[in-house]
Amino acid sequence: MTCQVEWQDWSRPNGSKNTWEKSTADGGIISPQPGWTSEQRRRRHELAVESPAIAIDTGLAIHEHATFLRSQAYEEKLKRWSGRDGLKKPDLYNDLHERIEREQDDGSTGDGTHLPCR
Repeated sequence: MTCQVEWQDWSRPNGSKNTWEKSTADGGIISPQPGWTSEQRRRRHELAVESPAIAIDTGLAIHEHATFLRSQAYEEKLKRWSGRDGLKKPDLYNDLHERIEREQDDGSTGDGTHLPCR
């Protein structure tokens, strides 16, 4: 059985505070282990120090995209590596829009290949 939990000391970037948690047989909530938050923070810090690389999310579950980025220490890497080697936080909408315009102008994808003729 699962229960909806409204957290008092945590929220997502969109402001929502609810999660669905597994419950015990007596109806109690199974909480994360003590130290989970600090352990995850330490792990993300280590990932950020190690490299600015981010894996590519190839999943179709867009509702899990923020979780995927968090597991990659995305925000921590942006803070650490911004300004180095020209890295900047991408504007995904405008970057995609600019790429579409380039492709429509010359039929090129920008990587040496061309879009098929229509």
